[in-house]
Amino acid sequence: MVGSAIFLVIAPGIVAGYVPWRICHWHVEAPLLGTSSFRLVGVLLIAAGLPVLLDSFARFALQGLGTPAPIFPTRHLVVSGLFRYVRNPMYVAVVSLILGQGLFFGSLLVLEYGIADWVGFYLFVLIYEEPTLRKSYGPEYEEFCANVPRWIPHLRPWRRKREESTSVAKLGDFLGLPGELHPDHGQPFRNPIREGLPTTRESTRHLMVFAIQSLCVQGQHHLFSLAVQSSTTDMGAVSASFTGVMTRNRWPSRLTS
Repeated sequence: MVGSAIFLVIAPGIVAGYVPWRICHWHVEAPLLGTSSFRLVGVLLIAAGLPVLLDSFARFALQGLGTPAPIFPTRHLVVSGLFRYVRNPMYVAVVSLILGQGLFFGSLLVLEYGIADWVGFYLFVLIYEEPTLRKSYGPEYEEFCANVPRWIPHLRPWRRKREESTSVAKLGDFLGLPGELHPDHGQPFRNPIREGLPTTRESTRHLMVFAIQSLCVQGQHHLFSLAVQSSTTDMGAVSASFTGVMTRNRWPSRLTS
């Protein structure tokens, strides 16, 4: 944590703070193109960039157990938080802070400096950082790159397949699904409609978990997080909570009774 704090002050502190100050001394000039709206955009960029930068550094220290500095890398690949939306949130945040200052203070030199920084980040990531991370983390990093964009954030967060599988398995435990049918055992869920099973308590459990698995694959597992955390053991209450899901998928409502 101390190492990340020191690096935060030395690297982004100088790049996104001290250098822009040296360029414009944070003196407010006339708005660019005579449009005061640019100042508002600048404020928004600064307000968005600062928490992103702090959050990313904290995750490197607490989850990655290291720092963003190449000489003191993390022990674990960080793929949580804002890293689910974009692979390089810290670089995006730093550029956002610099461009925000350029727009707010009306300084073309600061804007040019921000663009130059982005080009430097791009080349560093392409030439050094990504090849190094591929060597360090292998398939885990390849999967990360295949699902998360480098610079432009996705609107929806990426979730690893094993996290989805774990969510389904927890729901299987909650519903009393036999262990051999859990996704962690590599066996498919049973669809009681196709198998012509009788409408019993057991087949109802199978159908609900089948529905959950289908929706989890579509990345909608968060809809069931409350069910996982619930302390109820009453099958009627659990069944009722999924009635809407089954109805939308045209499954017989009699299976939820």
